[in-house]
Formats: sequence, C-alpha cells, structure tokens
Amino acid sequence: MKSHLQALEIREQIQDTVGLLESQLNIGNILYRRGNAREAAQRYRTALYYARISGNQRGQGLLFNNLGSYFRDLWAETEAQIDLDSSQYYLSQSLSIKNSMSDFRGSINTLSQLAQLARADGDDSLAQQYLSEALEVSDGLQDQELQISLLSELVDFNLEKGNNGQALAYAKNAMEIAEEMNTLFQISSASGLMAKAYEAAGDYPNALSYTKRKLESEQELNRNRNKQITEDLLIKYESEKRKSKIRPCSRSKSIWI
Repeated sequence: MKSHLQALEIREQIQDTVGLLESQLNIGNILYRRGNAREAAQRYRTALYYARISGNQRGQGLLFNNLGSYFRDLWAETEAQIDLDSSQYYLSQSLSIKNSMSDFRGSINTLSQLAQLARADGDDSLAQQYLSEALEVSDGLQDQELQISLLSELVDFNLEKGNNGQALAYAKNAMEIAEEMNTLFQISSASGLMAKAYEAAGDYPNALSYTKRKLESEQELNRNRNKQITEDLLIKYESEKRKSKIRPCSRSKSIWI
C-alpha cells in the first residue's frame, strides 16, 4: 500500500492519466482485500474517471466489473433493490465493453456473475440465458476445462429447478469433453455430474455405474500422486546420499628443510 501511494503521488505530480488509473485500481484492490469495500469502491470510481477521459476501454471494462462485484456483495448483505440494480448496471456495462473488445475470458467471468445475480433474484430464465451465452463464448476459446466448469454450473442449476432431462444433456456434454481430454481429474468431475443427473432422473443403475467410475478415477489419481511423491523422495534421498559421500580433499602441506 505504501508503494502504491508513493506511485500515486508521483503520477499526480506529472499528470500521468494512465498511471493514475492503475494506482487507484491497485489501491482499491488492496482496500477490498482488507475489507474496506466502501473505500475501495471510491477508488474504483476515481480510476473509472481516468479510464473514461483517457479512452481506456480495457480499464473501463475491468472497473465496471469491479464495481459490479462490489454492489453484488453489498446486495448480499443489504438485500436492497438499489444495490441489485447497481450491480446489474455495472456488470452489463462491463460485458458490453468486453464484448466489443473480443475479451472472451472477461466476458465469461462477467456473464457468470450476472447469472449468479439472476438466480439469487429468482429470474431463472435470465440466469439460464447468461450461462448458456457463457458456454457459447467458451466454444471459441477451445478451453475444455472452462467448458466443463460452465457445464457443471448448468447441471446444478437445472437440477435445482427440476429440469432433469436438460441437466443430463449438459452432464453428457461434459463427459464427452472429459473423455476427449483423457485426464483423470476431469473424468472424475464429469462422472460425478453424470451420477447426480442419473440419480435425479431415477436411473439408479447408471447413477451407480458413474459413481463407481468417479471413485475409480479418484483412486487412480491418488495412486499417481503417491507414485510421484515417492519418486521425488527417492531422487532427493539419492541426491543427499551422493553429496554425503563427497568430502572436500585437504591439501597436504609441503615441508621444506
């Protein structure tokens, strides 16, 4: 904090607009982590002012997102409609900017937050729309882990609403991606989704089958981890053993008579 405040003072003296944006943002982030959310929001607003006058689109998108997150957390405490409206406004502004910049990862993050707000506000159709849009955007990133994460949210969301068929369809999609990746962790995760979806649908044989597959994947994953740990320890042991055998040679002193 001390360093950021010093940087802010210098940047104010030389009127470095972009630097002022960065300093106010950094100070705001530290304040937020310290629990001083209200003061952090004031810093974000100041940073947003500098982002606007400098035409910094990336900075505006980030700061709109931060302010949206602030009001989302505030609404969770106050349940005041004005805080919900403020959060939705700032997040929507952030999404618009990120979309215009083709910031796909940033857009997905903001869409997920908007979906959380919609779910908490009881607007299920809007929440589904945001999550589906996030999943569509993720297709262009070729980020399979991110896709499984979004599909997991969609499975849980639809199970909560009793849309068991749709939940199963999303779970199957996640399973296909996990099998394509062929990684134990993702297969375990997707198998868990399949088990939940089949159980909700009343298909207990398939639910049991995927529960077993999840367990087998986790066990194999643990075996691999333990094997790696053992190998690392053996390498360390052998290295220490070799070092202990090496002793510095003492030089013999020549005696001249």
